[in-house]
Amino acid sequence: SFVVIQLNEKHPPATLPFEEAGDRVRAMLIDKKADALALKEAEALAETIKIRSKSLEDIAEDPGYQLHTAKDISSKGYIEEIGISDSFAKTAFSLLPGEVGGPCKTQYGYAIVRLDKLTPVDMDKFQADKETFAAELTNEKKTQSFEGWFLELKAKANMRENI
Repeated sequence: SFVVIQLNEKHPPATLPFEEAGDRVRAMLIDKKADALALKEAEALAETIKIRSKSLEDIAEDPGYQLHTAKDISSKGYIEEIGISDSFAKTAFSLLPGEVGGPCKTQYGYAIVRLDKLTPVDMDKFQADKETFAAELTNEKKTQSFEGWFLELKAKANMRENI
């Protein structure tokens, strides 16, 4: 498949009008302050859980807080309830069963994490799938190397498109 793009008009770079730039800056500042307040609130909740021995279930009874259960997460993958969050996965995999950690940033805000259960790797399944994983990884590396080589070659050739 391919895409044909036609350029109808060019606009030179320009400075935004003050009002439009001001609105964007104001929105960015509001987001930054809201994030800082959310982090402060999440840190206070984490401290409440650790010091007062309140459970996540107790906290979730208060209006404004929700309790979600993420099942079968991996260290580098999509988590249905929160999306992709390296911070969440890193925190979850650093805990022992029953421990609480966080807050950690997700695309929906901050989360407090409790590890309920850790399922060890099934070594029989791993041994059976090891060669398939290795082949997939090798193919992925080959593809990345080829794409890098091709882009470098294209840059050296100084090719121009005349459509």
